[in-house]
Amino acid sequence: MSKEAEIIAKYLIGENIDERVIELYHEGLNKRKIVLNHQEERLWRIVMRFPILIGFVDGGLYFIHPTSSIRKKLYLMLAILETSPLCCNYFLSRKFSKFYILKLILSGIRGVYRGILGYIFVKLTGYQKS
Repeated sequence: MSKEAEIIAKYLIGENIDERVIELYHEGLNKRKIVLNHQEERLWRIVMRFPILIGFVDGGLYFIHPTSSIRKKLYLMLAILETSPLCCNYFLSRKFSKFYILKLILSGIRGVYRGILGYIFVKLTGYQKS
Protein backbone atom coordinates (compact mmCIF):
# COMPACT_ATOMS: atom_id res chain seq x y z
CA MET A 1 0.00 0.00 0.00
CA SER A 2 2.95 2.37 0.24
CA LYS A 3 3.08 2.27 -3.56
CA GLU A 4 -0.53 3.47 -3.58
CA ALA A 5 0.29 6.37 -1.28
CA GLU A 6 3.32 7.31 -3.36
CA ILE A 7 1.34 7.25 -6.61
CA ILE A 8 -1.41 9.44 -5.18
CA ALA A 9 1.09 11.93 -3.73
CA LYS A 10 2.99 12.07 -7.01
CA TYR A 11 -0.28 12.87 -8.77
CA LEU A 12 -1.24 15.58 -6.27
CA ILE A 13 2.07 17.38 -5.71
CA GLY A 14 4.48 15.81 -8.18
CA GLU A 15 6.95 14.82 -5.47
CA ASN A 16 7.94 11.79 -3.43
CA ILE A 17 6.76 11.59 0.16
CA ASP A 18 8.28 10.42 3.42
CA GLU A 19 7.35 7.41 5.55
CA ARG A 20 5.32 9.49 8.01
CA VAL A 21 2.93 10.61 5.28
CA ILE A 22 2.54 6.98 4.18
CA GLU A 23 1.81 5.93 7.77
CA LEU A 24 -0.79 8.67 8.16
CA TYR A 25 -2.42 7.61 4.90
CA HIS A 26 -2.74 4.02 6.10
CA GLU A 27 -4.11 5.15 9.46
CA GLY A 28 -6.61 7.38 7.69
CA LEU A 29 -7.78 4.55 5.44
CA ASN A 30 -8.36 2.36 8.48
CA LYS A 31 -10.11 5.05 10.52
CA ARG A 32 -12.30 6.28 7.66
CA LYS A 33 -12.91 2.69 6.51
CA ILE A 34 -12.52 3.59 2.85
CA VAL A 35 -13.30 0.40 0.98
CA LEU A 36 -13.61 0.07 -2.78
CA ASN A 37 -16.52 -1.78 -4.33
CA HIS A 38 -15.93 -4.31 -7.10
CA GLN A 39 -16.08 -1.77 -9.93
CA GLU A 40 -13.82 0.69 -8.11
CA GLU A 41 -11.39 -2.08 -7.26
CA ARG A 42 -11.06 -3.02 -10.92
CA LEU A 43 -10.56 0.62 -11.93
CA TRP A 44 -8.03 1.13 -9.11
CA ARG A 45 -5.98 -1.90 -10.23
CA ILE A 46 -5.69 -0.28 -13.66
CA VAL A 47 -4.52 2.97 -12.07
CA MET A 48 -1.96 1.19 -9.88
CA ARG A 49 -0.63 -0.63 -12.93
CA PHE A 50 -0.60 2.52 -15.08
CA PRO A 51 -0.24 5.52 -12.72
CA ILE A 52 -0.37 8.00 -15.60
CA LEU A 53 -4.12 7.29 -15.76
CA ILE A 54 -4.88 8.55 -12.23
CA GLY A 55 -5.70 12.07 -13.41
CA PHE A 56 -8.08 10.75 -16.05
CA VAL A 57 -9.83 8.44 -13.59
CA ASP A 58 -10.11 11.27 -11.07
CA GLY A 59 -11.50 13.60 -13.74
CA GLY A 60 -13.94 11.00 -15.04
CA LEU A 61 -15.19 10.07 -11.59
CA TYR A 62 -15.74 13.75 -10.85
CA PHE A 63 -18.57 13.66 -13.39
CA ILE A 64 -19.78 10.09 -12.93
CA HIS A 65 -19.51 9.52 -9.16
CA PRO A 66 -17.91 12.42 -7.25
CA THR A 67 -18.26 10.65 -3.89
CA SER A 68 -16.63 7.40 -4.98
CA SER A 69 -14.19 5.67 -2.66
CA ILE A 70 -11.38 6.29 -5.13
CA ARG A 71 -11.91 10.03 -4.85
CA LYS A 72 -12.15 9.69 -1.06
CA LYS A 73 -8.67 8.15 -1.11
CA LEU A 74 -7.41 11.12 -3.10
CA TYR A 75 -9.03 13.60 -0.72
CA LEU A 76 -7.56 11.80 2.27
CA MET A 77 -4.05 12.06 0.85
CA LEU A 78 -4.64 15.69 -0.11
CA ALA A 79 -5.60 16.51 3.47
CA ILE A 80 -2.53 14.72 4.82
CA LEU A 81 -0.19 16.47 2.39
CA GLU A 82 -1.69 19.85 3.14
CA THR A 83 -1.01 19.44 6.85
CA SER A 84 2.40 17.83 6.50
CA PRO A 85 5.27 20.21 7.37
CA LEU A 86 7.34 18.78 4.51
CA CYS A 87 4.66 19.43 1.90
CA CYS A 88 2.82 22.51 3.17
CA ASN A 89 4.76 24.83 0.84
CA TYR A 90 2.74 23.43 -2.07
CA PHE A 91 -0.41 24.82 -0.48
CA LEU A 92 0.74 28.16 0.98
CA SER A 93 0.37 31.33 -1.03
CA ARG A 94 3.47 32.95 -2.47
CA LYS A 95 4.43 35.58 -5.02
CA PHE A 96 4.01 34.58 -8.63
CA SER A 97 5.26 36.07 -11.85
CA LYS A 98 2.93 37.83 -14.26
CA PHE A 99 2.96 34.74 -16.44
CA TYR A 100 1.38 32.65 -13.71
CA ILE A 101 -2.08 33.46 -15.09
CA LEU A 102 -1.04 31.61 -18.27
CA LYS A 103 -0.08 28.60 -16.18
CA LEU A 104 -3.48 28.72 -14.46
CA ILE A 105 -5.30 28.87 -17.79
CA LEU A 106 -3.29 25.95 -19.15
CA SER A 107 -3.94 23.97 -15.96
CA GLY A 108 -7.65 24.63 -16.36
CA ILE A 109 -7.57 23.44 -19.96
CA ARG A 110 -5.66 20.33 -18.88
CA GLY A 111 -8.28 19.69 -16.18
CA VAL A 112 -11.15 19.89 -18.66
CA TYR A 113 -9.23 17.63 -21.06
CA ARG A 114 -8.62 15.07 -18.30
CA GLY A 115 -12.24 15.24 -17.23
CA ILE A 116 -13.60 14.60 -20.71
CA LEU A 117 -11.13 11.84 -21.57
CA GLY A 118 -11.46 10.42 -18.06
CA TYR A 119 -15.23 10.28 -18.38
CA ILE A 120 -14.87 8.33 -21.61
CA PHE A 121 -12.21 6.04 -20.12
CA VAL A 122 -14.19 5.30 -16.95
CA LYS A 123 -17.33 4.59 -18.98
CA LEU A 124 -15.35 2.28 -21.30
CA THR A 125 -14.22 0.23 -18.30
CA GLY A 126 -17.88 -0.46 -17.57
CA TYR A 127 -17.96 1.57 -14.35
CA GLN A 128 -21.43 2.55 -13.19
CA LYS A 129 -22.41 4.53 -10.13
CA SER A 130 -23.82 2.07 -7.64
